Amino acid sequence: MEPPAPAEYDNTLTVLGTSDLHSDLLGWDYYVDAESQAPSGLARIATLIRQYRQERPAGSVVLVDAGDTFQGNPLAGYHAERTDERHAVAVAMNSLEYAAAAVGNHDFNYGLDSLARFAGEVDFPLLAANVARDGDRAFPAWTLVPARVGGRDLQIGFVGVTTPGSAVWDREKVAELTFTDIVDAARVAAGQARDAGADLVIVLSHSGLGPSSSYGDALPLLENATSLIAQTVPGIDGIVLGHSHESVAATITNEQTGVEVPVLEPSFYGRQLAVLELDLDLSAARPQVVAARTELREASEVTKDPAIVELVADAHERVRTHIAAPAGVLEEPLEGHDATIAPSPMLDLVNQVQSRYLRERLRGTKWEGLPVLSAAAPYGRSQGLPHGPVSIRDIAAIYPFDNIVAARVLTGRDLRDYLEHAAAYFASSDGGSDPRTLCGAATTRAPHGTPDYNFDVLGTADGAVSYTIDVRRPLGERVSGLQVNGVPVEDDQRFVLGLSDYRAGGGGGYPHVRDTTPIEAGTQDIRSLVVDFVRSHSPLRRADLGRTDWTLVT
Repeated sequence: MEPPAPAEYDNTLTVLGTSDLHSDLLGWDYYVDAESQAPSGLARIATLIRQYRQERPAGSVVLVDAGDTFQGNPLAGYHAERTDERHAVAVAMNSLEYAAAAVGNHDFNYGLDSLARFAGEVDFPLLAANVARDGDRAFPAWTLVPARVGGRDLQIGFVGVTTPGSAVWDREKVAELTFTDIVDAARVAAGQARDAGADLVIVLSHSGLGPSSSYGDALPLLENATSLIAQTVPGIDGIVLGHSHESVAATITNEQTGVEVPVLEPSFYGRQLAVLELDLDLSAARPQVVAARTELREASEVTKDPAIVELVADAHERVRTHIAAPAGVLEEPLEGHDATIAPSPMLDLVNQVQSRYLRERLRGTKWEGLPVLSAAAPYGRSQGLPHGPVSIRDIAAIYPFDNIVAARVLTGRDLRDYLEHAAAYFASSDGGSDPRTLCGAATTRAPHGTPDYNFDVLGTADGAVSYTIDVRRPLGERVSGLQVNGVPVEDDQRFVLGLSDYRAGGGGGYPHVRDTTPIEAGTQDIRSLVVDFVRSHSPLRRADLGRTDWTLVT
């Protein structure tokens, strides 16, 4: 359908949506200290937002967000450590007059106190109808937002839901919360919003279209189920979604009413703006949608909004200064570019740090004396750390996520199962294959391919772990020769395994770690431990690290 002429916008409600901003305000790559390669950031999106507000009748444009808002880059990490400063993302979003936002799974990454602090800094509600605490809703389920269309005052109901996957990925951080099915929660909350006077109902869903899950049977609730909301919940006039970092502008037929429900997902990092235009028949007591249009506007179409740039400039410069601060000196490089196919000094550094931290922490506990191992994964095909001076920026590039150390007690048999799971990262080989062509194999859990960050390598502090992965053999029979410090691992031998809280909570689907009794490991974030270790051991030598001597046979 062709867009109406400007005069006809008098009866049009325009909903603008962002999602998965991940604290990208200026389209700046802090790891290389330069503009991001792909135009992005809320400052560019702000230019589009102001255009719509200028072109549409006053009060007819409503701005919302679908979650994963204030985590995801060094600016986010900076604010997580400095609670005395108002979050730059909150400042920017308040200036743009957001009306509502859903809670995203990454918004839990810094813990509930950090999320509550951000919620207190923004001028709009953070919604999550499917999250409870002590039997009550932990967040508002819905909100009514005033709008004015065709000279008539309306109340737009916004319902928020969030993927239940946070109960897996941030298990310990959200232990006091209960996550429920997003479809059922959306149905209840939409009815409540209607009963409270909502003329229209829009869902903000931090959950991909689906139906699908990346965590298998770790949770009996779908990770991605937004399509089911559109299909089965009547009375929904539109959906802005996020989480899967996709570009979606479509309609889904509701099975009960036959109505085509518009759904939009505006990519991530502020690369797109979702535009939902609803033409209304205002002649009845309750407005009726007579036509709906969906569009995704590109950040690359416009330049940055000067007001937003100026508003966050001081915070931006403080982050650049902070991340450029020296961490130490390396006497030799710690390579990482082949970390998925060969032993990597970069991963040895992470494993050294995690196992060393736990070894010290467990002194005086009943776990003291057990061998301490560590599991670490490469985050992308990083080159590792260079020879010479290294900065916090360099270390953040090899460990960009805000994970904390977790610990589990596993047997030798459990460790072999763990490594067999890791070995499924490789496709099968008949012999002589280039190992790089075997990486990232599709599995039932990851039908589009296994990401590098779900391939774990075992290591230990001040020692050596060795094993062989033979991808010529069937899945489940690929790992052999597991040894720690030259001694074969026995099936009933017990170990403490250090790993990230993401992995310990079930991220990646590794066996034995989610359901076993956890060891209390504190709340120390792994990246800061790496920075501290490099600083305290400067100049750092390769010999200062434990070594993983694993072999890939293709």
